[in-house]
Amino acid sequence: MRTPADLSTFLCLEFRFCGSAATWAIAILTIMASLVGSEAHAQNVPELIGRWVRGSSYTVAADEDHAYFSSGGGIIVVEMSSTGSPQLVAELALLDQNVVDIEVAGSSLVVLAEGLWIIDVSSPSAPREIAFVSLPEYPRSVAVAGDFAFVANLSAGLRVVDLGAADGPVEIASLALPGEAETIAVAGNHVFVGDDASTIRVVDVGTPSAPVEVGSLEIPRRVTDFEVTREYAYIVGGDMWIYDIANPSAPVEVGFLAIPEAPVGIAVSGSTAYVADRNEGWWIVDVSDPSAPVEAGFDDTARQPLQVAIGGGVVWLVNSLGLWAFDAAVPASPVQIGVINTRIWVRAVDVVGNYAYVAGDNYGLRVVDVSDPSASTEVGLYDPPGEAGDVAVDGSYAYVVGEGAGLRVIDVSHPEAPVEVGFVDTPGIPERVVVADSYAYVTTRRTPGLRVIDVNDPADPIEVGFCDTPSEPRGVAVVDGFIYVTDSIEGFLRIIDVSDPSDPVEVGFLDTPGYPFDVAIAGDYAYVAGYQGGLHVLDISDPRHPVVVGFAELDGTDGVAVALEPGYAYVTIAEQNPWGFPTYRLVAFGLSDPTAPVMLGSRELGVDVGYAASVVNGRVFLPRERLGLDIYASCAPPTPRRLVGRVR
Repeated sequence: MRTPADLSTFLCLEFRFCGSAATWAIAILTIMASLVGSEAHAQNVPELIGRWVRGSSYTVAADEDHAYFSSGGGIIVVEMSSTGSPQLVAELALLDQNVVDIEVAGSSLVVLAEGLWIIDVSSPSAPREIAFVSLPEYPRSVAVAGDFAFVANLSAGLRVVDLGAADGPVEIASLALPGEAETIAVAGNHVFVGDDASTIRVVDVGTPSAPVEVGSLEIPRRVTDFEVTREYAYIVGGDMWIYDIANPSAPVEVGFLAIPEAPVGIAVSGSTAYVADRNEGWWIVDVSDPSAPVEAGFDDTARQPLQVAIGGGVVWLVNSLGLWAFDAAVPASPVQIGVINTRIWVRAVDVVGNYAYVAGDNYGLRVVDVSDPSASTEVGLYDPPGEAGDVAVDGSYAYVVGEGAGLRVIDVSHPEAPVEVGFVDTPGIPERVVVADSYAYVTTRRTPGLRVIDVNDPADPIEVGFCDTPSEPRGVAVVDGFIYVTDSIEGFLRIIDVSDPSDPVEVGFLDTPGYPFDVAIAGDYAYVAGYQGGLHVLDISDPRHPVVVGFAELDGTDGVAVALEPGYAYVTIAEQNPWGFPTYRLVAFGLSDPTAPVMLGSRELGVDVGYAASVVNGRVFLPRERLGLDIYASCAPPTPRRLVGRVR
């Protein structure tokens, strides 16, 4: 079950909201709602049609054969291979959703996100959505018994959903409860609901349509997770407590075990409890005598786990890196049997044909098949030394730059098996890269400037030219022998003549309002987005004398990325929210008059947006950092099919 402590940990690890900050962050919860964003404004805005699911994992469920865990805005299905190690068998993106809990119900999954989703996993390699039930805002945890799902829904209390209704799943009852309903478990005819303090309330659901509170119990610490059987409730919240619930209306404490760190999740199988500890690793507890639980083992290989599940004799844990599998047959010596690493920080993307080449920061270059946006699949991986901060693809080669990596030339003629064939070190920190006419142009920080690298022989790239820039360059574009570089610190757009690659020379310069961050070129116009500066349109028909000829206000927000297709511009904008970090929107502009961009509409994105979006074949590919890669249908009307024949 999804727990509030998991959310506290997630906020602490991912956003640095720790301690009391995490408490109020949970209370407002709009932070989590904004993780993926969903609201679209106006009519003509890009429609989200797919997502390559990658990101932090913080909830997991398992049956005898499979584990199901969240990753960013979706679900990943894993099974044990014939070699005894876990392998990924399927991914399912829930668009505009943030998965907070998963429960297995026979051949289905009950998934809690912005509402309640029913996912058919009768064929685990092809999970599919079959039903959805709307719920009040911010559902937190779900438990399933028979044909009923019970949801802890914060201030909306307990919600009861009939999964077996003739016309499809439907909410049939609710019960208001004191406090915020955050954790939940079910045993027999009773549901146990933990609140945002130290109380677990016992609710009789013998008649699911008429739930009634019949008892409660309190522990000395805040409840973070619990599991119940017909006889006992196993509770963690700073330490571990065991309650006899033979009489559910009057639970009695029978056992206690001090946990040294910060337990946040628990799963019980037979006489063993498995406890996830957000500060350390995970504990194995012998509960064969509920009155005297005893520590039987500990492992810290999976650091800072957020949740734990048991299935098929395998202990599954999730943390910010992904899913870990352990054999705990010998409790004192658990054995790691595999890891599914789904953590990636999608910084940038370039798309060629049916493949998206994703710069994944510390997690390498990923090659993703996007031929079906609704079922994008990773097919290749290259993990260079250092970071993969940006990528440009030209012909059969991907050019990757990043801190500690220099410029890496990767042969992607076989996308499923990318291979490095060339490398050149670059002073400073490589930031962005573009490629044209057998030259790679790399901007660098700390030793700021533009570096020109001859890649005529991809196996032997050689730096042949350098142009100093007084401050740190950011965005970069290349057209007709000129490089356009934004300087987000000094506030300039610099134009560099690279007709002689060995002697690049700055020939044009424009002091733009605000602080330009990114630039894209279409014909004789450059579109520059920046901090405090809106979207500026520059006439670059004479690159030596750029002139501002158009402007679009960005409502006082900051432009961080811009991508173009004929007739349209897509600008990612950032705005500070009341909690001190930026949230983002994707704004579409019409360019029927290239000098007068007209805002068509926008879509809320929430947090986590990279730079270097790409528009290819009517699709907008937007890096989402820890959430993966979003794919949108662009605003351009579909290209009419050419009539090639007629039957009379």
